[in-house]
Amino acid sequence: MTERRLALRRSDFCANCGVELHAGTSGWWDSELRTVRCESCHNGVLRNANFGSDRAASSAKEARAIAPKRSGIAGRSANEEYERRHLAREARIDAKFGKFAGVIKFLTNDPQSITAWKKGSVGERKLAASLEENLGTRAILLHDRRVPGTRGNIDHLVIAGSGVWVVDAKNYSGLVQLRDVGGFFKIDNRL
Repeated sequence: MTERRLALRRSDFCANCGVELHAGTSGWWDSELRTVRCESCHNGVLRNANFGSDRAASSAKEARAIAPKRSGIAGRSANEEYERRHLAREARIDAKFGKFAGVIKFLTNDPQSITAWKKGSVGERKLAASLEENLGTRAILLHDRRVPGTRGNIDHLVIAGSGVWVVDAKNYSGLVQLRDVGGFFKIDNRL
C-alpha cells in the first residue's frame, strides 16, 4: 500500500469527495497517485453527492471502485500557481524591506498577474460544478489534466456519448462577436 497518514503542509482537496483539507490537518497521502484523501474517505465513508448520502463502504477497495481517484480536482493547478507566485512575492518583499515588510504587504495588493490565477481557479471550480450538475451520470468528467511533455494542462475533459470534449475555462467579459483581423488581402475571422 502506498498510502501514509501525515499532517498536510499546504491546503489540498480530497481526491475522493473533493472536500478542502486545510494545512495542518491530517490526511492520507498516496505517493503512487500523488493524491491526498480525508480521514472519512480513508475509513470508507463517501461524502460525494454523486454517490448518494453518507454511507459506509465495506472496504477501501470498494470505495476506490465507486469513486476513482484519477478524476482530478478542478482548479487545483491554477490555485497552486497562485500560491507559488503569492508566496514568492511576499518573500521578495520580506528580503527588500526587512522589518517594514508587514506594512508594505498591508498597504499593497498582489498584482493582477498573480490574482488572475486565483480567479481562474475559482472559475474552473464553478464550471466543474455546473458540468457535474448538468451532465450528472451521462458523462465522465476529468478535471485539471496534465498535457505530457508541456507545462500546460487541460481544464476539463468530458467523455460523453457524443464524443470527447476538451473544455477550457476563461473569464472574459464584453460582447461576443466575430471580427476580421486579417487586413486588406487576407480574411482572418476571430471570435
